[in-house]
Amino acid sequence: MEEAELQSWLAADIRRRGAFARFNAVLAEANRVKALGRDFDGDDYVATGGQAMLSMAEPGGQGAARGPDRRRFLARAGGVGMAAAIAVLFGESYWRTLSGLYATERGEVRSMPLSDGSRLTLNTATAVKVRMTERRRRVTLEHGEAVFDVAKDRARPFVVIAGDTEVEAVGTSFVVRRLPGQPTRIIVSEGIVEVRVREGGQMRSRRLAAGMRADIGPDHDIRTASVDKNAFGRELAWRDGNLVFENQPLREAAAEFARYSDQRIRFADEAIAEETITGLYPADDPLGFARAVAQSLDLKAYPDSRGIVLTRDAQKNLPSAAETSSPAQQ
Repeated sequence: MEEAELQSWLAADIRRRGAFARFNAVLAEANRVKALGRDFDGDDYVATGGQAMLSMAEPGGQGAARGPDRRRFLARAGGVGMAAAIAVLFGESYWRTLSGLYATERGEVRSMPLSDGSRLTLNTATAVKVRMTERRRRVTLEHGEAVFDVAKDRARPFVVIAGDTEVEAVGTSFVVRRLPGQPTRIIVSEGIVEVRVREGGQMRSRRLAAGMRADIGPDHDIRTASVDKNAFGRELAWRDGNLVFENQPLREAAAEFARYSDQRIRFADEAIAEETITGLYPADDPLGFARAVAQSLDLKAYPDSRGIVLTRDAQKNLPSAAETSSPAQQ
């Protein structure tokens, strides 16, 4: 939230200034209560509204241990209460931002600077958790796709975690994609990153230089390939609100559009789904895409309550098979 917007929020209701002041006090207290023990993590305490204290609040013994446990419990309760107050007064999205949680809705693309000078760009329906400390920089990609333009800081490597996969960089630019049913993909545009994959107690690793790509599937193998500038441009066209296809089946294009819109592109038969398409299209206009495809492939595009149906037949003879779609589109 920009400073002007914050001030506007504060001015709208006098109670917000008090809540905001108390929240800042919680932030400061989170660092001070590290004296409760070396296992206490103030950053996690702030980022989770005190939930990191849950396990620490359980009584661990008798006598001298009861004092610290009580202080931990009170600190946790205060943090949870303040998290709720901030969420109510400022909105959940503001609380998520303060706590290092960032997300985009379907069809939204969002770019933001991080406190270390790096820049994070989130694609549609993406969620990440950012954690910055004096010793490390860590981003957890919960789901979706993001570009990381990393500021150089050799004392604090920048690590992105996507499930069992870790990507570590010092100063570079790369993309990480984590989507259901697809391999985790890393593409490096600048610098060098190290990709690590955890499998049980083992850790596999591979270094990727600029112009390389890695795909990690369920078998945890790291499959690498070269990526030319044109391919990299296609992969990142979403930053400008576009999707680029080069001789790709319509079913794949439809699955991509489904990431950005509730309108689904469906096909009257599988033969249409396997037709290929090449071109650049606005990511937020599946109907425009379907009409362009219909014109170039001599098809018919019919909007309905669920989206758009592509068929070779006139609307009055539209087969029931038009209700089918690939699993990625449903």
